[in-house]
Amino acid sequence: MTPENEVKKAVDEAGGAAVVAKFFGIHPVSVYEWIEKGRVPADRAPDLEKLCNGAVLCEVLAPGTNWQYLRSTHAETEKVSL
Repeated sequence: MTPENEVKKAVDEAGGAAVVAKFFGIHPVSVYEWIEKGRVPADRAPDLEKLCNGAVLCEVLAPGTNWQYLRSTHAETEKVSL
């Protein structure tokens, strides 16, 4: 699948561009721009991954971000806060 198709898949699984836009408090045009570019801003990728129930992972939504490091750091932060 192309990056554009992966982002579209995530958006569709999350309920569509209008639902995703409403969740993030942005205009649906911005969501369509993500689809066109084939990538999601890194700060939005984790929430979109959750919205689409993990159908598309952050690594695919926002390539070039060190998700392995961020996921491990987040896991460590959760351990400390418990």
